[in-house]
Amino acid sequence: MSTWADVAASGPPQSAEEVRDRANPVDEVIPVDSSVSSLVDVDSGVSVVESNFLEKEIQTETQARRIAHEEATKAAAEEEKKAAQKKSSKKTTSSSSSSSSITSQFQNPIVLANAITVAAVSAALGIFGFRKHQAGQLSMKVVGLGAAFAAAFGTADYFVSSYLFKKYPPKK
Repeated sequence: MSTWADVAASGPPQSAEEVRDRANPVDEVIPVDSSVSSLVDVDSGVSVVESNFLEKEIQTETQARRIAHEEATKAAAEEEKKAAQKKSSKKTTSSSSSSSSITSQFQNPIVLANAITVAAVSAALGIFGFRKHQAGQLSMKVVGLGAAFAAAFGTADYFVSSYLFKKYPPKK
């Protein structure tokens, strides 16, 4: 592997115009105290720490701010927990009734048939797609046809379920 310098050296020599337009070399850099002094960040004094510095629990201002922030965060988290517990205690009565309503929904034969049919069609589409993939025949056309079939099935299922719910309303 050659370097950039090697590649540049192997090319044609520079023309007289290119040599003439080249920047002049800098002879010497002379630092001036007034221009450099603002760039240097030097503490004019010497910091002295107390003799028991290492024994203190909180040694720096940064550490004190961090500890105060952690305490505030813990207090806010505890308040959120208490508020969440109050909300959850109110919701336990409604959640137990909602879980019983979910199980009661499966007592309805229309809902049960829908769940079984959707699971069967989803499994069939998945198996069909996997077999096509294994055979190397899975294309965007096949995926599109599968998606179209799923959409058509979902639409038909919606209308059939709506008709059956009107004809056989769920028991309350």
